[in-house]
Amino acid sequence: MVINVAGSPFYRKAQSDLEALATEIAEQAIEFSTAPLESVAITFYEGEVSGDPENMREFIFLVVESRPVLQPYLDVDATGPLTLAEVQSLFIDRLGESLATEEMECVNNEVERLARDAGDPEALDPSRVEFLSAESWSELDAFGKRMILAQAITTNALFTCN
Repeated sequence: MVINVAGSPFYRKAQSDLEALATEIAEQAIEFSTAPLESVAITFYEGEVSGDPENMREFIFLVVESRPVLQPYLDVDATGPLTLAEVQSLFIDRLGESLATEEMECVNNEVERLARDAGDPEALDPSRVEFLSAESWSELDAFGKRMILAQAITTNALFTCN
């Protein structure tokens, strides 16, 4: 479900306030939808609906067990090696409290090491990284390569630390 809010006075609210409002809207959309939803995207526009990212604030939720789960903001123009923060926002944060503190420290350290060793996903030879498929790597755009590499690094770190 896509919800656009144009000319909204809420656009100027603090990020945390706008996030809370978007969550409430997503909860209502899920509750009143006549069909099961997989995701809800809510975009607040300063003025008219447009594709200008400078005039919009977007929140994307996956629907899990009839609840909205806010997805992290991802920099689709990121370059260079993956950062721990980037991998955490994509995968590690979703683990929640399922890992003990020592395991989480191990995973974070392993993610940093693997990301540093892999280097920039754009220049990466996929055969050097476990869990990557060379056949489809060249077909991915830069952001797709970052996502797949982050997933491979997280998987590898979890196997190493468990």
